[in-house]
Formats: sequence, C-alpha cells, structure tokens
Amino acid sequence: MKPVQQRYDSLAVARLIGAVLVLTYHFGAIELKYGGDRLVSPLLAYADVIIDLFFVASGFLMATVYRRTPAGLPTAADFALRRMLRIYPSYWLVSLLVVGVWWLSSQRLFHNMVGTEPHLVSSLLLLPSPARPVLQVAWTLVLEVYFYLGFSALLLLKPSWRVGGAMAWAVSVIVGGLFLRLPPNQPGLILIFSPYTLEFIGGLLLGWALPHMRRHAPILALCLAMALWIMGMALTGFDPARKAALSAPVRTVLDGLTALSLVYGLVAADIRRLWTCPARLVAAGDWSYALYLIHTVVIAGVCVVWRKFSGPGLLDNLLAYLAALGLSLALSALIWTRLERPICRSASKIPIWIGQLSLSRTRRGPLPIS
Repeated sequence: MKPVQQRYDSLAVARLIGAVLVLTYHFGAIELKYGGDRLVSPLLAYADVIIDLFFVASGFLMATVYRRTPAGLPTAADFALRRMLRIYPSYWLVSLLVVGVWWLSSQRLFHNMVGTEPHLVSSLLLLPSPARPVLQVAWTLVLEVYFYLGFSALLLLKPSWRVGGAMAWAVSVIVGGLFLRLPPNQPGLILIFSPYTLEFIGGLLLGWALPHMRRHAPILALCLAMALWIMGMALTGFDPARKAALSAPVRTVLDGLTALSLVYGLVAADIRRLWTCPARLVAAGDWSYALYLIHTVVIAGVCVVWRKFSGPGLLDNLLAYLAALGLSLALSALIWTRLERPICRSASKIPIWIGQLSLSRTRRGPLPIS
C-alpha cells in the first residue's frame, strides 16, 4: 500500500511563520553587535517553542502518511530514501557554499560559522559529534535524522504494533534520561536519550490517534497552547535567561505540551474548516525548510554590509532586518523551485529493490514535503 499524503494548510503556514520567527530571533541575537540598539525584543526568545512544534509536526506527518503502510523492509527503505532526498540535498548545498566561501576567503568570511578546524564529515552527514556543525541550525537536523531512523524501525512492525513500539521507545528515552549519566563527550548517547525525542513520539501518537477521534476541539486546543505558553513565560519571570537555565525535562514538558496542543489545534481547525489559509501562504510553506537553512548565512552576509553604516537609532536595524528577510525568502523560494521540488517529483519515479521485493512506480505517492 502506498503512503497517503494529506496536506494540512494551517500546519504548512505555521511552518513558514515558524521559520520567519527563527530568522527574526537570530537577527535579534546579533543586533546589539552591529546596530547598537535593539529592534527585536528579547522576549522573542520564548518563541523557541516553534522548534518543538517542528518536532511534533514532523512526527505527526510521518504517522499520517505511513499510517496504513504494510510492515517490512521495503516500506522502511521507501521512507528512508524519501527522507534523505528531502533533507540532504539542500543542506549540502548551503553547507558547501559556506565552506567554499570560507576556504576561498582564506578563512576570513564565515569564520564564526565554520571555525578553524571544521568536522566536515560529521557535519555533512548530520552525525552526532562534539563539534558543532557548520550551520548552527543543523543540530535540529541531527535530531531529525535520528527520529527518522527510529521511525524506520517502527515501520518494520505491523501497523497494529507500532503504537506499542513507539511507547516502548518513549519509555526507554525517559528511563535513560532519568537514570543514566550522559557524559558530554558521548554525543551519540545524548542524542539517543534526548528529551526532544518525546515530542516527535508525541506527534506520532497524535497522527495515529487522529482518525479515531469522532469530535475535534480546535479552539480549546489553541487556547490551551496559548495558556501553556504564557504560563511558561510567567513561571520564568518573563526572563529568557531563566528559561534557558531550566533543566531539559522541565523545558520539554512545558514547550512539548504547548507544541502538541498547537499542532492538534491547527490540524483540527483544518478538519473542521474553521478558516481558509491564503493559497500563496500555503504554497510558501514549502519554502520553510530552505528558509530555515539559508537564513543564518544571509544574516551573516547582511552584517558585512550593515556594519559599514550602522549607527544610533533603529532605522539601520530595520533596513538590515528587511534585507535579511527579503533575501532569505527569495533564496528559499529559489532553492525550493530549482532543487527541492524537482527532487521530490523525481523521487517518486525511483523504484526500490530489496531482494525480490520492489515498490512499483505506479503505487507510490508523492514525496512528503514536511
């Protein structure tokens, strides 16, 4: 049985808005260095819940697309190939661009991103490593690759067993996180027992449970998400530094539940047809991954120009932000149309052979774009 792809317009728009919020936050993080003033409020750091939304939404979409697919190695291989083709090409393009400029400029440009001794193999393959990846946002992609490996293992199970497998995975993460000492020089173990995994698994469970729900309460879920988000701000005194100091389990509970409520609220709103998202925004949601990858590179480039005319006041900050946002959106649209979309279309025509089993071209749906 082929994967079933269903689009949720609100979720697509939320991913785009989330990527813009991440861009805005990263712009604000370097704003004082170049602008002398601050256009972006420090409170925007609380919007980091959008990263949790990405993890929950990823699990939800995977569960939805592959909910009824049969167990076996062909299904797992099909999923893995689709995911790798979705994640790696754009990531390699941006990463190699940064490394190339860094090398051609005698390690002057993008030095803060690449460092002096970059670990290119682990960075390009998105492997856990003590060294940071070339793109600072790639830490989330390392987690995503791990999530996809775990989900591939679940696809080896019968559909009726997958919920139990996911629950066992969650229990192992909780037990490991609570009772094992994870030394900082063991990035693989830290990855395996990352509390972010629970958010991905929460998305999986939501995706599997959704078809069995007879009633939906989108407004209640969205209000709950807002209440949890405000409660998290209040509990940390509206001080982002205090939130950053929270333990990983506490932060995951606060932001994970917020993201889970938000994802369900948006999906339920689409099911109930509470609103209609503008078609252009929905289409632009496909750019969100490229926007997430490219924006730090664009901001770094804009800062090279910005520092030459920066001064008191917020006008130069605003112009630099608009330049970074506009250029990032334009480049992400270009990457989607010229690279990602053609790969997505071509992937459905690639047959996978495993022993004497194959997934025929005619039975394969479009590549999931989440």
